[in-house]
Amino acid sequence: MGDNAALSWPLTGRAEELESLRAAVEARASAGVVLIGPAGVGKTRLAKECLSMGEEAGFTTALAVASRAAAGIPLGALASLLPAMPEAAASGIGLLQYAQEGLARLAGDRPLLLVVDDAHNLDDASAVLLQQLAASAAAFIVATVRTGELVPEPVAALWKEGLAERVELGALSAPATEALLERVLGAPVEAVAVRQLWEASQGNVLYLRELVLAALGTHTLVDDAGLWRVVGEVSASPRLRDLVDARLAGLDEDEVAALELVAFGEPLALGVLDHLGVTAPVERLERKSIVAIDAGADPEVRLAHPLHGDVLRDRTPVLRSRRARRLLADAVEAVGGDRPGEVLRVALWRLDGGGPIEPDALVAGAALAGHAFDYATAERLARAAFEAEPSFAAGYLLAGAMNERGDATGVEAVLAQLSDLTEGEDDKASMAGLRVANLFWRARDLEAAIAVGEQVAAELTEPDARDYVLSHVGVVEASAGRSPASIDRVAPLFDASAGRTFYHVALAGALALPLVGRPGEGAAMAQRGIDTHAGLGVQGRIFEVSLITAARSIALLEEGRVDEARSLAVEGFDRAVLDQDDVGRSQFALALGLIGLESGDAADAARRFREAEARFRRDRHDGMTRWALGGLLFAQALLRDVDGALATEADLDAVGEHPAHFTETIIRRARAWLRLAQHDRARALDLLREAAADAGDRGLPTRELPALHDLARLGEAGEVLERAREVAARITGTSAPARLAHVEALATGDAAALVAASDALDGQGLGVAAAEAMVAAADAWRSAGDGRRAAQCARRSQELARRCEGVVTPGLVQADSIVPLTKREREIALLGAEGLSSRQIAERLVVSIRTVDNHLARIYDKLGVSGRSELGEALGNLE
Repeated sequence: MGDNAALSWPLTGRAEELESLRAAVEARASAGVVLIGPAGVGKTRLAKECLSMGEEAGFTTALAVASRAAAGIPLGALASLLPAMPEAAASGIGLLQYAQEGLARLAGDRPLLLVVDDAHNLDDASAVLLQQLAASAAAFIVATVRTGELVPEPVAALWKEGLAERVELGALSAPATEALLERVLGAPVEAVAVRQLWEASQGNVLYLRELVLAALGTHTLVDDAGLWRVVGEVSASPRLRDLVDARLAGLDEDEVAALELVAFGEPLALGVLDHLGVTAPVERLERKSIVAIDAGADPEVRLAHPLHGDVLRDRTPVLRSRRARRLLADAVEAVGGDRPGEVLRVALWRLDGGGPIEPDALVAGAALAGHAFDYATAERLARAAFEAEPSFAAGYLLAGAMNERGDATGVEAVLAQLSDLTEGEDDKASMAGLRVANLFWRARDLEAAIAVGEQVAAELTEPDARDYVLSHVGVVEASAGRSPASIDRVAPLFDASAGRTFYHVALAGALALPLVGRPGEGAAMAQRGIDTHAGLGVQGRIFEVSLITAARSIALLEEGRVDEARSLAVEGFDRAVLDQDDVGRSQFALALGLIGLESGDAADAARRFREAEARFRRDRHDGMTRWALGGLLFAQALLRDVDGALATEADLDAVGEHPAHFTETIIRRARAWLRLAQHDRARALDLLREAAADAGDRGLPTRELPALHDLARLGEAGEVLERAREVAARITGTSAPARLAHVEALATGDAAALVAASDALDGQGLGVAAAEAMVAAADAWRSAGDGRRAAQCARRSQELARRCEGVVTPGLVQADSIVPLTKREREIALLGAEGLSSRQIAERLVVSIRTVDNHLARIYDKLGVSGRSELGEALGNLE
């Protein structure tokens, strides 16, 4: 994007502070404002904003910058604002009087607003002058002071004596950071990228800027089809490291040693620091605001800024860092305690420090890493444990972590070694469940997954172990779009299983029940699974609750409870970002994308699908990558982004066939809408017919009905009406009746029925179809000679269409205009607006060229345009 260093960094996230400063400048109720905060949070930027505020309020404005270099020079910071100094004014009262008179001459006949940046560095004379100017109201003072610095007493007196308002300036919040990043980069930023940059910078704008510039320069921050995302780890730039080094300069040897221990071990309990004998230097570091101590009954010490830790860890020699890790492990074990994550941290310190470590400690650490969704660390610890002392626990954790990271061959190799290490049927069931998932998702072999699951289940004698394996088979069958088979398999277990087995039974039901027309039952089953997961405790951490929660969101959507679906998915997505649960984040992004498709927010849907696809692809999760790409393709087709959609379709085809056909009907519909965007209506209709037939053959009415609805929206309502009635009758909830009402109204052309259908669709969150129905209602009223109702419906259609910003469908062509175009005229107008010749249009629609030209003539008259070059603007919705 050109010269990265030239990126504009607008003032963002400071609306409240700006308003407060503006009020203070305009009211002049005090003698000034002192902005206090850490380096880099934006004090200088806000102070300089006061210059323009002051000019608008009638002040003469001036800026002075204090520095350590000039701190030994009387009035050094103000020298550039003052005239040449006479010898008589070289010291004492004469010096201050000279400065006051010089500033008065500078102000002229207007009041003076003086900004002093880094006022903690002022020389004594300048500091006293500032206090006198404020006390005598000779100037309005805006000063900035860095937290943790020794401040001259006259400057501190500004707020202590009530002369000036003290404003504590904190770091940017995560939402403000996201807004700033999107303004700087000019496009949306992936949620996890925002989180990484915010956590690394802690909302410090200076640090954030340097992190972004470094990430752009190393291609760690990349623009992926309009969505900025982080690839790899965000790291400090050389300039940022220099800034941190400058901040840490001047520490003595004991302070450096203590700081290194905190850097490698944070957060650390005070008892650990006592054991290490570094309490005294840590106290000094706290006074210097380099470390912070959390308040509370069990205080912990951590670095004041995470970037300090990155720099310290990187610059510490290898042998010294290994020693620090061993000291930390010894100290934590000596002190004892049950702080969350200590087992994992000690395991990593032992492994990285080179000291002896028990395999059981590595296994415990691997389990905790997996619970925290850190599968790379889980694999590393489990592998070390398995190599040191092969056990089922270590091997199972290793295989699970490798499965999450997409190593199908490696999983099978480890599972083969586990066969001789199982100690009971629970172990055999656990191993079989993992193998079923691996064969389906990673090896793309549904039939092998089913066969393995059924074979192992047949060999097991304990009911819970057998049912656990079969529940996994039910999950993969549901994920493959074989919902009837999945329900047949797990339905007997709906009320006859518990614990981890029921969790997987519920997951299968949550995925399968909505597709066979029972979305309400699917949502309820998902909730039972979520409740069961909460009761599993430590055991439940092995199973990700995000998938079943996202499945509940989709079930709610299918039932027609779109607001609940969206709230649940947004809450889950935000929680996954906070927990650094990338798998969960992708699942919820997928759910939000599907919700966006239905509601008409195709642009947001595209962003969500891109985010999901990036993570699925990174994890080599090809089945879910197809789901995300199919959704993205659909969104791009609705937005008439033909080039983008064709590229996405190529990516989809490159992934290849995968048995995870849960969204296969949606993918087929997406391809149909792309063909429509390419003006191949006949092929689009054929694809939709195939999609509907395939869903019908597989017994998936909830997937079949939307395909039939698409056909009706494209002018084939009569063809699909009877089948739509049959299918809708098999689906519970309120969404299916709304779709059917639209199909029936389109088939009859009844204006009142179309209005009612539009209202019903809108109530279900089906935004595009609701707008189309109202367009059709306007046409029907106009044909009936009722111009008033036609105009009302046209206006309502415009309101509905505006909610579907950027979406283009044949049924929406008239949504930005109340000019009456027939269905055929609309089709020809769309094609003509996109540059097709009369001959090309005739070939597409299988009519004569003369017919096309006659229609175009009538269209020009109705729209008040002189040719096809003006059609796009007249139709409006093509933009």
